[in-house]
Amino acid sequence: MNKVTDELKILDLQTNKQIAKVVLNGYNIDSDGGLGQRGMMRSFTITSGDLWDQWSLQQILNLRDEAGREAQIRIAALPVEQDSYGLIEFL
Repeated sequence: MNKVTDELKILDLQTNKQIAKVVLNGYNIDSDGGLGQRGMMRSFTITSGDLWDQWSLQQILNLRDEAGREAQIRIAALPVEQDSYGLIEFL
């Protein structure tokens, strides 16, 4: 069954400022927040903000859920159309 997470924040690793909000898509998401493990890739949609610069620079970012749990990520593939999906890689 396809599931999605709650809205998650993407933060700049250096400044801790919010860049965007995303929703992760995928299968068999654990009930403990849905953040991925190292080496895992998850599809996502952007709900607010822009990740073009971070994607083009392959910048390492933080992904934070509502409980404050964080994971380091990079944007592996950026959504190219309004309702399309990108890929986040967990580092």
